[in-house]
Amino acid sequence: MAGLILSLSACNGFTIPWFSRPTANTTVTATPKVISGQAEIIIQMNAFHPEKLTVRAGTKITWVNKDPSFHSVIADGGQFQSGLLALGQAFVFTFDTPGTYSYYCGVAGKSLSGEINVVP
Repeated sequence: MAGLILSLSACNGFTIPWFSRPTANTTVTATPKVISGQAEIIIQMNAFHPEKLTVRAGTKITWVNKDPSFHSVIADGGQFQSGLLALGQAFVFTFDTPGTYSYYCGVAGKSLSGEINVVP
């Protein structure tokens, strides 16, 4: 069957829609899910999960460390800082002002980073 598909796709001008590649003019835009109220970010395997999050103003975010090593959460702009978080510990911050907040782990450095986009 695979050989048949490859043979047909090689025919002059014939394409199979689900095997076609997007053209240079194709734009794929994913609308991020906007969270309201509260959200949780897990620190595990030296990563923030999710790494990027879009929330409404007034949303409370809780970071929970599920790694056996210490981590911290520090905003690039100084808006928040967790201090050291041991396994199972959490840090909570409420985002009241719209904007983009980049953050990183003070222990692992900028290689462990994330971003919160706050919308009105």
